[in-house]
Amino acid sequence: MSRLSSILFFVCLLPACATVEKAPLSTASILIQGIRFYFSNVVPSEIPVQSIGTGETREKAIESALLAAVSEAIGVLVVSDVTVENNRLLRDIAATYSSGIVKSYKVINCTGKDRVECEISAIVSPFAFREKLLASKSVTNIDGENLYGQYITSRNAIIQRYRITEYFFSRIHTQGLALRLNRFEVRPSTSHMIPIYIEYDIRFDPQFKRTLIELLEKLQRDTGGGREPPPGVDPATVYIQWGPTGLFENRVWINTFDRGFSRMMRTYESREISIKLKELEICERVSHSGIFTIDWYQLRRSGVIEVDPERLRGVRQLSLEAGCQVRNN
Repeated sequence: MSRLSSILFFVCLLPACATVEKAPLSTASILIQGIRFYFSNVVPSEIPVQSIGTGETREKAIESALLAAVSEAIGVLVVSDVTVENNRLLRDIAATYSSGIVKSYKVINCTGKDRVECEISAIVSPFAFREKLLASKSVTNIDGENLYGQYITSRNAIIQRYRITEYFFSRIHTQGLALRLNRFEVRPSTSHMIPIYIEYDIRFDPQFKRTLIELLEKLQRDTGGGREPPPGVDPATVYIQWGPTGLFENRVWINTFDRGFSRMMRTYESREISIKLKELEICERVSHSGIFTIDWYQLRRSGVIEVDPERLRGVRQLSLEAGCQVRNN
């Protein structure tokens, strides 16, 4: 059986197939090959990953991308100091325990002939990974009930809380967004630059948003947050609202207990959205009143951009991509 088959052995791909997600287990620190994994109450049931893999064939490139996805996803569960050696060991651990922890995946794109490169979007189950670790004789459960064990557990909880939050927040502006191009047209002009009218909508990707909200609600419970702002709000407390006031659960108060933690969350929340017009190699910066309001207020970008005529040669359509570093000319 190939490694790709092994990774997907328990992945349900047929519409008639159904799986039941097991409830998260109690917190635990697990040591394997010198790397400490921690599973706390804030670990989401799913971790979305976008990864790239290469290989001699399309199947081998997808296999490599799946392994990279597993390695990246389980990396947020690590509370050891990150070193080059640990990164190598992490990939080895991912290869050993990857069977059955990829819930689903889709191929975004594959290119190349002699050497194929594939980009995929995958959903990894951290609790399936944990169960495989606990079933192995090669791992050590290092939690303890003495004071030192309690200290280690609380320290690991804070480290993991930060890493998981940063993982998701750092991906909001790329894989967390869904883009829809509504209209584009070339406008007449006598200028040496060609004006193009473009209009597109920016929303949250529904699956990413569900997982992110699940994480935010777990963070609120795990940090003793509340729905109403306490008197004299601590600057390390973060308020996030993703819908209008009403009967629905649409807001959280998270006590980070650390100004660096709260600053990281606010920085990502206010960061501009960058959208790449792929065929034109143009990067647009889109402002907003807070990333969590884009569904609420329906963020739409419309306007005219001026393009060098040479960029339009051979272009028949336009497509959008979230996240870019292309400089406008």
